[in-house]
Amino acid sequence: MGNLFLVGKNGYGLQSNSNEGRTYSRDLKIDKDNNIILLGNTDAHERISTPGTHQTTRTSNLGNDIFLTKFNSNGNQIWGTYYGATTTNAVDDDQALGLSVDDNNNLVFAGQTSNNAQIATSNGFLPNNGGGYHSGFFTKFSPLGNQVWGSYFYRGIHSIFAKSNNIYTLGGTNTTNNFAKFYDCAAGISATSNSPVCTNSTVQLSATGGTTYNWTGPNGFTSNLQNPTIPNATAAHSGTYTCQVSGSGACDGSFTVNVVVGDILAPVPDIAILPTITGDCHTVITSFPTATDHCAGAITATTSDPLSYSLPGTYTIHWNYNDGNGNIFTQNQTVTVNPVQTPIANTAQTFCATNIPKISDLQVTGQNIKWYDAAGNILPTTTLLINGQTYHVSQTINGCESGKIAVQVTIKSTPKPTANTMQDFCVSASPTLANVTITGTSVIFYNASGNVIPTTTPLVNGQIYYATQTLNGCESEKLAISVTLSTNNVPATNQTIVFCNSTTANTMSVNLHSYESNIISNPGNYIFTYTDNAGNAITNLTNYILNTGTTVIIVKVATIDGCFTTVRLTLTLNPKPFIELPEKIDFCQGKTITLDAGQGFTSYLWSTGATTRAITVSSPGTYSVTVKNIFGCENTRTIQVTYSVLATIVAVNINSNTATVILSETGNYEYSLDNFTWQDSNIFTHLSTGEYTVYVRTKSGCIIGQKKFSIFNIQNAVTPNGDGNNDTWKIAGLENYPGTEIYVYDRKGFVILKEIITNKPFVWDGKYHQQPLATGNYWYTIKVSDGRTYSGWLLVKNRD
Repeated sequence: MGNLFLVGKNGYGLQSNSNEGRTYSRDLKIDKDNNIILLGNTDAHERISTPGTHQTTRTSNLGNDIFLTKFNSNGNQIWGTYYGATTTNAVDDDQALGLSVDDNNNLVFAGQTSNNAQIATSNGFLPNNGGGYHSGFFTKFSPLGNQVWGSYFYRGIHSIFAKSNNIYTLGGTNTTNNFAKFYDCAAGISATSNSPVCTNSTVQLSATGGTTYNWTGPNGFTSNLQNPTIPNATAAHSGTYTCQVSGSGACDGSFTVNVVVGDILAPVPDIAILPTITGDCHTVITSFPTATDHCAGAITATTSDPLSYSLPGTYTIHWNYNDGNGNIFTQNQTVTVNPVQTPIANTAQTFCATNIPKISDLQVTGQNIKWYDAAGNILPTTTLLINGQTYHVSQTINGCESGKIAVQVTIKSTPKPTANTMQDFCVSASPTLANVTITGTSVIFYNASGNVIPTTTPLVNGQIYYATQTLNGCESEKLAISVTLSTNNVPATNQTIVFCNSTTANTMSVNLHSYESNIISNPGNYIFTYTDNAGNAITNLTNYILNTGTTVIIVKVATIDGCFTTVRLTLTLNPKPFIELPEKIDFCQGKTITLDAGQGFTSYLWSTGATTRAITVSSPGTYSVTVKNIFGCENTRTIQVTYSVLATIVAVNINSNTATVILSETGNYEYSLDNFTWQDSNIFTHLSTGEYTVYVRTKSGCIIGQKKFSIFNIQNAVTPNGDGNNDTWKIAGLENYPGTEIYVYDRKGFVILKEIITNKPFVWDGKYHQQPLATGNYWYTIKVSDGRTYSGWLLVKNRD
């Protein structure tokens, strides 16, 4: 049915493609025979009605019509019919709302409609709606899908219930709801039949109620019997039969029944849902399902689908039940052909090239194994495997071949071990295979016959031995090694090496191992033992101290199997020339300076191109000289020559009897107090009081300048009496410090004298404003302009 889905108590379902129309179920009831009755609306034109029912076709494409249908408990439709008419308005002209089943399995349903045709019958309560819009209606149908009667009723009926020949309705008018009860005359007075009946069967007509009956029907049929029959009925007897019933009172009237003669029902399958057939590649369908037809009886299904299956998969057989009368029912059955399980194998398998692997070497678990190449060709088990190739394998069980699984093949080629193919050994060491020098993993030795021999096997002179290595479980091909045995096979030689010292020291550290490659080739194959000329063992081989001159070292060179020889290693260390030039030197601008590399060398080469021992330069710069001694050893010395930095004398700081000369620049300077005796230090100590002049020059003799300074002698008594002896207070040298301040105070702190030194010597006559001071002690403060401060007392004596 169009877009309708139905589920019953046994779990069946019905659903149709929406392309067939839209169908809505409004109500559902179960009758006394467990049939399912559906009521609803639809705009579908197919899969709704069945022949022999009230209305088998839909009259228009406009709006929705009502449908009524019956299904058996297996979900198969028994019959179906349309109800109502379609107006010119594309609206829902007829709407089904309520459904009920009476005591005799008759069906009553109700709703609302805008139609004035194909709704009510002449024997209904209200045969017409006066052209009204949205009238209510209710109607009764027989168990076979034919209308018994129909009636309009006001605005609409939403619910309906049938019981004991009474019908109850509930609906609404324009303003209020209504509830009504009707008596069903057709329940007590009715005309029925056993339709549909098969051809050549007997049609049984039946009437109830009343006392007098008058039947009329197709093919000129008439009868006054209550329950007349028509034996051997044919299609000509199909149609509507009318029975005029009288003698019942208010329910007298004409009652009709529709009779169908012929097979109109499709066969019903004996098994509602066919079981799934499961098998292997030999699955053959030999059992056909059956159905029971109303007229034809037992029917065996037919199909155009295959009935034998060999490939795994899921298939559907479409079984058709044809009763020969135009009624066909189709039923589907699923066939599942199970695949054979694939064999079990590692999908990546590795082999050794030396084993020459074949298909038969591939590891797989299964029955009746078959191997294929990528193109699907079957491969014999003698096929040689190819590195990187993918092979495919299947198994066959009970004649059914499985799917294939892929196996990736890797063939590993292990390289031969590495070794000198000709090796010599000392016969006295009794060498075995274990003494053969070879590089490899899990090395195995073989003799010429191909037999494995242990590493304890004694070596035989002139014999050839064979060796393999094994990597990742794969053994390589054999490597041939020829062996000879010698009485003395250590080809070491005496060596004399002469070289220059790397420094100007008298010793040099050397690594004795560095000379082993001079003594013998491939020194890593030998053992070296060192002793001095006196036979003492030398242990500090990597830091051996050589003195200048010749040193003889005895070297024993031995093989690991005990063969050895003794050689002399003579090392002569020659001195490196020592150049007595400073790294830096300066000279006075406008003068020259001589650079002397020293004597005793066989050659000189200055950066100026000169080849003399000394050169004289007048310009600052970087100069270098390379010299060579009688041993051919060279040395190079670089000297930085600059102009002397001429500083200025900033100050002479006096601290007690020590004078420190302060310059404006640092450098190499000399200092003197008499311009004759010079010293490197700028500090003069233990100086007596008095006046001094300090002289400063560079090391190269450039005079910077000179400066006077004083160590003061401050007397503490003065007698200004005019006797010419100690008449004034003098401090020699203060004139060298202009700006020096002198203060004299009496005992009350009164300033007697304040004087600032210029360039004249300091002299005070002991007077205050030209008047002699009273004899007594006075105090003084002298603030020297270089920062020194002196304080003390002064006795002024003006009387005897």
